[in-house]
Amino acid sequence: MSLISEIHNDLEKGALRLMVEYRARLFSDAVRLCGNPTNADDLVSRTFAKAIGKLDTYKEDDNLYGWLKTILSNLHRNDLERPVARGTVPVDDATLEQYAGADDSTMDQLMRNSDHDALREAIN
Repeated sequence: MSLISEIHNDLEKGALRLMVEYRARLFSDAVRLCGNPTNADDLVSRTFAKAIGKLDTYKEDDNLYGWLKTILSNLHRNDLERPVARGTVPVDDATLEQYAGADDSTMDQLMRNSDHDALREAIN
């Protein structure tokens, strides 16, 4: 039975097998793209989630690893194009100038004066 058929028949078992077979290779690719293991791990997890959600678009005669790597690369490219969606908070020039060279204790003040909704959204 093919891996894709196994996923269709038993999602949990098939998805686990997919991750076991391809995680190491995708993680290696992701580390090269992201530059660090933490972001790479997140990228690989999102790749599997997207792949399982888009399984109907996979053609059985395609290279499964190639399809997964394309998803991984596209997710990474999207992350680069939309940094706000990946957890950054924009800070205006006036705020940067105000806190330039500040010590660590000043970070508390910056957090108090910042846009809490933007911070909360970035953290989520």
